[in-house]
Amino acid sequence: MLSFAGRRMGRGWGFALHEALDQTGATVGPLIVAAVMYLRSDYRLSFAVLLVPALISLAVLLAARASYPRPRDLESKTPQMDMHGYAKPFWLYLAATACIAAGFADYPLIAYHFGNIPGFGKLNIRHLVSDFTGTLSIDGCLLPGVQDMLAEVERILDVHVLTADTFRKAHAELKGVECSLTILSGADIDRQKERYIQDLGPEQVIAIGNGANDRLILARHCRHRGRGVRRECPRECRYRGRGHPRGIVAAAESATNRRDPEVIGSA
Repeated sequence: MLSFAGRRMGRGWGFALHEALDQTGATVGPLIVAAVMYLRSDYRLSFAVLLVPALISLAVLLAARASYPRPRDLESKTPQMDMHGYAKPFWLYLAATACIAAGFADYPLIAYHFGNIPGFGKLNIRHLVSDFTGTLSIDGCLLPGVQDMLAEVERILDVHVLTADTFRKAHAELKGVECSLTILSGADIDRQKERYIQDLGPEQVIAIGNGANDRLILARHCRHRGRGVRRECPRECRYRGRGHPRGIVAAAESATNRRDPEVIGSA
């Protein structure tokens, strides 16, 4: 039937209309599910709504079947194809297609073996542990966009914020964030943070921080350091401090006693 319709209205128009309807359905369907989930948060209702266009499609198909019970009769003449050999462009196209297919087939196998290469092993991350002052905030106030970022992260990880709360604003600033906030005190805050991560399991932790209080967790668990230990930090772990939030850069300057910070330990 598509072939017949294309011959009547033009194969270009027929193909374009077919693809347009296909892509419209592929786009509208997920949007309908997203809208229902946003309004009602009900998967069953979402799929029940999709039943309506599905039934309409089946009804159109049955009507077309009733109107054209023998679609092969719509074509008045079946074109004859010359099957004696293939031209050079065919073999070039076949070779290119074979290379593409080989690439798709091999990548999953290569990706699987990445798990056995040092540095590419499987990660089982469950926790994000972050400093607050100078990392997530400036002068005790959350940096723009940080709350939205944490809202995305907390969907897949447990978020922990460890801080000495220098400006006494952490509770108020993180009020709308689902996280575990721990206020630390004393002269060994760096050791307290290290023990906290040890209790969680360092192999399951992503740590973010800056400054002297975070040097132990970043050095041991994340291997990202400042200039003072450059020789122990891989080159690919270092990046320039310029352009990053002012609070992070200031913390790096304080920790390294440098005016031109090169690294703010994070992972």
